[in-house]
Amino acid sequence: MIKSVGIDLAGAGEHKVRCLDERAQMCDGLTFQTTPEGLSKLEERIFRDGSNPVIVFEPTGLAWLIVAIYLKARHPDCHLVRVQARKVVALRKYLHCYLDGTEEKPYTNVRPLVALLNTSFLGDIDE
Repeated sequence: MIKSVGIDLAGAGEHKVRCLDERAQMCDGLTFQTTPEGLSKLEERIFRDGSNPVIVFEPTGLAWLIVAIYLKARHPDCHLVRVQARKVVALRKYLHCYLDGTEEKPYTNVRPLVALLNTSFLGDIDE
């Protein structure tokens, strides 16, 4: 069952989605566009099997707003979170050291990322 969803919104083109299960392991991924068909595809995949995951948006202009309004209108109980822009820079720097090989072992586990994304890094859309 999907517990959390990360959406990386592109300014134009396809957006990337990664889904994590209750063990913070990636269990699904997809791409979609901000079209009625694309939003429907996103909705079907992340709310399947009765899942009601926490949905985290990386801010890219106002691209997140269309997706957030669509999901909230169709699933009023869903929990939407937008990462604060200034924290995205810190997160990218943190991940970059693993992705470019400057650390001893490659970044293979999302648990440190989940720990990094605590409430001090998040701005809740519902508030």
